Parts: sequence; structure tokens; C-alpha cells
Amino acid sequence: MVNKFQYTEDLIKEGMKKNISIKAYILVLISILYGSYIVIKGLEQNVLKVFGIIFPLVVIFLLIIKINQSINIAIKQAYVTYGKLPIEMTVIIKDNIEVITSESRRTISLDNVKSYKISENLITITLDAYLMVFVKKDSFVEGTCQECIALLDNICK
Repeated sequence: MVNKFQYTEDLIKEGMKKNISIKAYILVLISILYGSYIVIKGLEQNVLKVFGIIFPLVVIFLLIIKINQSINIAIKQAYVTYGKLPIEMTVIIKDNIEVITSESRRTISLDNVKSYKISENLITITLDAYLMVFVKKDSFVEGTCQECIALLDNICK
């Protein structure tokens, strides 16, 4: 499969948000449940009620800050790695994953693929050490999005 696309800041933001958001939703849900528990148990103690209300809000606020920091770091890493954005990128997935730009060529073993996530426009492939490779769903030159997903399903079993 061959995928050619413009690697942009918006693409990085979409991929990072999808990758982080699932973990963030779980943490927010846990904090809301914990906050609700504290409010219910602490009906007679006003301090606990206030803590139960403020705790989930603080968690949500801190998660928003963390997500924005992660996105900014990923964008800075892209500028350091590629020198500029947007950049024309080609991702070839066959016996391994090749990421090709005008300045560089990297080959990554399929054994390093840990998981993948699908967003509106992207397939985000997560590798060892939380490295990510993005594949744009509508930019396949050879192969299809469904073939790519089937291959990733097979790899991630």
C-alpha cells in the first residue's frame, strides 16, 4: 500500500487528539464518578462537597493542558525532524513501513506496530516508544483504506 499526503500541523493535531482522547475520556469519567461519590458521602461536610465538585473540573483542566502540550511537542518534533511543515510524505506499507520525505527515508519493522486508531481523516499507527505514523484515509495511491485496516488488524492481533 502506498499513501501520499501533505504532512501538516492540522494532521498532527488530529492524530494526537485521537490518540490521547480515549485515555483522557476514561480519566475524566473516573474523576467524575469519584467526585460524585465524595459529594454523596460528604453531604454533611461542606468541605468534601466542594472537593467533590472541584476535583473533576481540575482533572479536566489539567487534561486539556496536557493534551495541548503533547500536541505542541509533536509539532516541534516534526519541525526538528523535517525542517519545515507542510511537507510531502509517502508512507509505504508492505513487508515493513517506509516513511519517505524529500529529505529522509525511514524503514520501520512491522514488529514495532503496537496498535492503531482511526479518526475522521487518519489512521494513526502507534509504534514502540509511542512513536506514531499517520496514514491519510483518502490518499492511497496503491491499495485502499480497508486493505490497510485489515493488514493492521492482522498485525495487532
